[in-house]
Formats: sequence, structure tokens, C-alpha cells
Amino acid sequence: MPAVRTSGKEYFSLSVISLAFAAYSVQIIPSLPLQLFAGIVIVAVVVLNFFHVQLTTKVLISLMLVNVSLLGFFIAFSTPAVNPGHFSNLLGDTGPFGVLAGAAIFFWTWDGFMRTAIMAGEIKNPRRTIPIAIVGGIAVAAVVFLAVAATTLGVLGSQSMGSDDVPLFRAATQAVGTWGGLVILAAAWTASLSELIGDLLTASRVAYTMGEAKELPHWLGSVHPKFRIPRNAVLTIGLIVLVLALSFDLRRLLAVASIFTLTWYIITHFSALQLHREQRLATPLFSWVGLLGCLVLVASLPIWATLTGGAVLATLAGFRLLLFRYRLPM
Repeated sequence: MPAVRTSGKEYFSLSVISLAFAAYSVQIIPSLPLQLFAGIVIVAVVVLNFFHVQLTTKVLISLMLVNVSLLGFFIAFSTPAVNPGHFSNLLGDTGPFGVLAGAAIFFWTWDGFMRTAIMAGEIKNPRRTIPIAIVGGIAVAAVVFLAVAATTLGVLGSQSMGSDDVPLFRAATQAVGTWGGLVILAAAWTASLSELIGDLLTASRVAYTMGEAKELPHWLGSVHPKFRIPRNAVLTIGLIVLVLALSFDLRRLLAVASIFTLTWYIITHFSALQLHREQRLATPLFSWVGLLGCLVLVASLPIWATLTGGAVLATLAGFRLLLFRYRLPM
């Protein structure tokens, strides 16, 4: 099996999600140490990923159903408080480039659609299941994302929405009252937990495959004899994410996480273009459009985020080059 290469995006994405979870939690308990609470959540998710994948997927499905229902309540009860005037200037003062920058910064939130492809080895009939899962997932998520974002913008306006770390909580509290904020808090908890569990699930499989192919230390490519889970990979990734969450703040990690996610997608689109005709499920046009779109989004990100992400990627690539050139033991 060809080795699966990772850009390190999972580590930054997981750190962002854990910090977002903590940021919403401190709205109820302000005395909570934000980064320490994020670390506790990471440890809990690592423990859950130590068991059978069937248990993990059941938890994910349950959390997703609860989350979508809670967001539905938010939309339904907040709509009467929407101010149509807040939609009068959707491009803002920065114009289309500012919108692209916002899309680029939050691009990492769409990384879940690659999970089914990463987990292909554990899926029945992957050639049929994966396209349906990806297209269906994107369609459902797009509707939910747009509805929630439009409601939040309509209640708060662009200035308040952009300057707040917890805009949905603020919109629900303003539109409905305290109980609306509690609904959003519950939605933030379920969404963050499902993302943390799902990202760690797939990231550990990437590390496991690379360890098995000896592109990472070989001990990452081992599985637990009873639960058939790559526990070494789960624990290693969990520790890296824990360090990141305890060391950086939410807003700085957001942009850097998107650099890694966009890099991942650029590599994926480029790899898809190398496939033979009989291996394709669709025309190469999709890959070219996706590749161009990713490059445009990278150009829209803040320079400091691009330089930071590029420096980390260059360091990792240099380490890997030295590892293989001198055949260091793994």
C-alpha cells in the first residue's frame, strides 16, 4: 500500500477545536482556566479512541444528531430577532478579498469530508460508499453552515460577529435570552466533541499507515491485539495536540490550521491528477478547479500564517529527508 502522507494539519485542527470547546465553556463558568480545560478534553477524547472503532462511530453519530437538532432550535427561535439591514453589505469594507480571507481561515472546518477516504480500509464497498458519503455530507453541512451563519450575522451584524470569539452564543443570548445561550453551549460541546473524536480517529489511522510503511517510527504502525486500535499513534498525537493547546491561543491557531488543511487538499488534488483514466470516478476538471481554489485561498490568508505554516512544513520535510538519507533507526 502506498504510504499516506500527512501535513500535520490534524494536530493544529485538534488544538483549535479543543480551545473552541473551552472558550464556549467559560461563558458559563468564567473562572475556568481555558487552556487547562482544553487539555482535559483532549485527554478524555484520547481515552475514548483507545477502544473499538464501532464504539467511537456510534458516539460520533449520536453527537451529530444532537448537534444538528440544537442548531435547528437556534435558527428557529433566533430568526425573529434578525435585522435585515445587517445583510446590506455582505462584502464589508474589504470586498471579495476579505470574504476569501475569511473562507481561508475557516477552511479547516471542512476537513471532515476526507475521513471516509482515510478510513477506506475499514469501510464496506468503499468505491460506492465514499462518493455518496462525501457528496451527501458536504450538501448537508453546507445547508447547516449557511443557515447558522446567516442567522448569527442577522442578529449581531458583521462588526460584532467578527470581533467575538463565541458569536453563536452571543447571538442566541441576545435573541432569545439565557436559555438560548445554553442551547448554543450544548451545541458547541457536541460539535467540538464530535470533531475532536473524528479528527483523532482519522489522524491516528494516517500515523498508523505511515508507521507501517516506515515513513514514521515503526512503533506507530502497531495495533492493540484486542481492540485493533493503533494506540501508540492515538497517544502520540494526543500528546502533541495537548502541548499545542496549552501553548497557543485560539485565533492564532485558526489561520495556521487552515494552511495545513489547504496543503493537504492541494496534495490530494495533485495526486488525483496522477490517476489513470480507469482509476477515476470523475473528470480531472474537478481536481483542477479544486487545486486552483486552494491556491487562491492560500493567497488570501495572512502572510504571518502562511510563513508560519510554511516554516513548520519545511522543518518536517527536512527532518524526513534526513531520516531517509541517513537511514536513522525508527
